[in-house]
This record gives sequence, structure tokens and C-alpha cells, in this order.
Amino acid sequence: MLLSARHAPDAAVATVMLVTVTLFACHSDDAPVKQLSHYAPSPHPVSTADLPPKYRDALASLERDDTAEEAKLALIQELAQELAGDDSGAATDLLLRSTSNPSILVSMASIKGLGARPCSVIVDPLEALVDDSEWQRRAWAAKILGDRHCPEALRKLTDRLQHERDTRVRDRLEAAIKALNEEVQR
Repeated sequence: MLLSARHAPDAAVATVMLVTVTLFACHSDDAPVKQLSHYAPSPHPVSTADLPPKYRDALASLERDDTAEEAKLALIQELAQELAGDDSGAATDLLLRSTSNPSILVSMASIKGLGARPCSVIVDPLEALVDDSEWQRRAWAAKILGDRHCPEALRKLTDRLQHERDTRVRDRLEAAIKALNEEVQR
């Protein structure tokens, strides 16, 4: 179905809402999270030139303003399986860089992709996202920190809960705090 220009914003909003609901619904809170074997964060941020060509090209497409949301979503979905099983520094750096992508869809998929990385790698960047202006980033960051049982994030999540007004984010913060409290009590 072709949409007129006046319907395009409504279609974009509907697409974002549909993908957001789908991402939350498809990721069960009870689903086991696969732990990747290792990842040593690079002492210096990896430059785009240091990424393998397939990741460099993907990142360039994801960061371009003129790439359509649908194309970005298709690209991140295509990469999701590959990145989930790739515990290399390049894959993790691509995911970390993409968490702050202007596209909420790319950002959420990247945050979800970090769910298999060690806490030592994801806590700082995800704690920063807990204060992001977009509720989806805040909710996903809290969810992943709770799912990964990163107890070092407990204070940040608790502090954020005191100030969070969005009930969708509050629910994720409360679930993450509960999971982390249970982990600390073990």
C-alpha cells in the first residue's frame, strides 16, 4: 500500500511502536541469556577503520541520515544473529557504538545484542543509557542489566527509579532491581 506524504509520519510512528512491542514481547524474561566466552575491551575506542569491512560498512549505513528506517531495521536484523554469536571486540564495539544511534530501532536492537556480553563490558555504557532522553533506551538498558545479573549496576538503577516517571521504564527498572537484589542475596 502506498502512503501519501501526510501519512508517512504516522506510518513511521506505527512502525516504531510495532517494533518496540515486538522486541519486548519476543524477549521473554525467563529466556536464558547465552554468556559469551570472553571480551577484553580495547583500552582505546576502536576507530571505524579498525573494524572488519562488513562491520564498518554496516555501521556506516546505520549512521547515515539518508538511510531509511526500514533499511536500517533490515540491516540490524540481518546482523543480529551474526553479532550475537561473535564475541570479538569488533562486534562488541559495533554494538556499543550503535546503542546511541539516532534510530531508536537500531539502538534497541544493539542494546539487546549486548545481552550476551560480560558485565565488565556493558555496565558503564548501559548505565549511561539509563539516563537517556528516550524511554525505549532507558527501558532496554535496565532490562539487559537485570537479565545479565550485573550487581554493580544496582545503585544506578535504584537511583534512576527514584526519578523515573515513565511507567514502562519503571517496570523494567523494578524487574532489574529485583533480579539484582536476588543475585546479591545468593
